[in-house]
Amino acid sequence: MGCCKIEAPEEFILGKPIDSKTNVFTMGSIAFGLLGGEMNHSFSKWEVDRKLYEVAMKATEKDRDKRYPTILEFYEAWKAALK
Repeated sequence: MGCCKIEAPEEFILGKPIDSKTNVFTMGSIAFGLLGGEMNHSFSKWEVDRKLYEVAMKATEKDRDKRYPTILEFYEAWKAALK
């Protein structure tokens, strides 16, 4: 399940890497802000289809290893979900 903050969890832990996965989290959080739910990531608040919701949820996973590794991969998944 995704986190409900705009900042990635690792941003609050000294010594944790801040990298492309952190940026992916931020982009996913922005998607929730623009398309529904803002800090409430439940599907009932989401205003577009489930495919995009699932992309945004993966981007905002608390566990960094479950996120898209790069913004490009997030973007490619987003574009694929639009088809």
